[in-house]
Amino acid sequence: MPTIRLEAVDTLFFRDGRPFTMGEDTFATGIFPPPPSVIFGALRSAYASENNVVLEDIQASTSHIKIHGLNYGFGGDLYYPIPLDLVKIKNENGIAKLLRVSPNSGLISNKMKSFNYFLWRPNHIESITNGFLDAYYFKQYLSGNLLEEWKFKTIDDFTITEVKLGIGRSNQTKQSEDGKLYRLGMRRLQPVNSQGRNCFSFVIETNENTYTSLGKLGGEAKGVRIEAINIDSSLNIDYSEEIYFKIYLQTPAFFKNGVLPDLKLFFPDWEFEILTYVVGKPLHIGGFDMKTNLPKPMLKAVPAGSVYYVKINKGGNLRQLVNYVLNNKIQSLSDTRTEEGFGLFYFANLPFNKVTKKFEI
Repeated sequence: MPTIRLEAVDTLFFRDGRPFTMGEDTFATGIFPPPPSVIFGALRSAYASENNVVLEDIQASTSHIKIHGLNYGFGGDLYYPIPLDLVKIKNENGIAKLLRVSPNSGLISNKMKSFNYFLWRPNHIESITNGFLDAYYFKQYLSGNLLEEWKFKTIDDFTITEVKLGIGRSNQTKQSEDGKLYRLGMRRLQPVNSQGRNCFSFVIETNENTYTSLGKLGGEAKGVRIEAINIDSSLNIDYSEEIYFKIYLQTPAFFKNGVLPDLKLFFPDWEFEILTYVVGKPLHIGGFDMKTNLPKPMLKAVPAGSVYYVKINKGGNLRQLVNYVLNNKIQSLSDTRTEEGFGLFYFANLPFNKVTKKFEI
């Protein structure tokens, strides 16, 4: 499957779902990394440019394009959004700990009261904002290995925030208007060599390899290099024959049930029980529909890195489930916008001691 790298040559800015009214607000907040729909839009635009597709026909002419994988690169390494059941001890940086699983004693919040287990840690802990694991630690996580410490990086290790000042202008006179001064928190992707190459990049698996070498990305349509690369993103996980496992969301997903995936929708012959879960703050994701020339409705998405602890009640074991996914080419658990790369996921082993009938973690 073709693999494409998008590498920025300038600062980038991506708006989040929060409203911004110039003149009333002075700082426009952003989100980084952007949702998959932004990358998808850049690929469609690049394809249209390469194939001389007019604006009115972009929707139909690029309907075959799909995102099958989305990673983040720095230098020659791939990085993955950190699973949210990895947390850091307060005032400690760069080292994460895995949350522990315990039976639900009924003393936790109403939100989790109906679940059989909860996640905890006997320390003052903090969630990790915009954290990433490299391929080595991510493979250890999916394999179910119980490391004492997990080294991670954050987006600030890859980018520098630069504040840009701007002022609104009249659409009629093109002159600046009083009271419309604003600031943007732009992200400059850090290079790792003197030529400025191999900086933080977006590595996409897609079914289309016809793209122009230059494209545009972000709120101000900044330039990016687009190139086909040869990189092995396979992790070769040895999945267990247990009935307990974890689902990890690599990209944000839309669920009609709020924060819980409807697994029956994708695995109709299987039955599952979600034992517990950990999710981050919801993302509000919209977009623009070029066919109707109107904004897309704002939808609430579960963020990347969210983790679900699951038990198989009917259908087989985890290894058989993995084979089922491969045979049926199931790549997303999102209820909608799957072609844009939402809902990409991995399974992870969940160690269970059959003697003590307890989880090892």
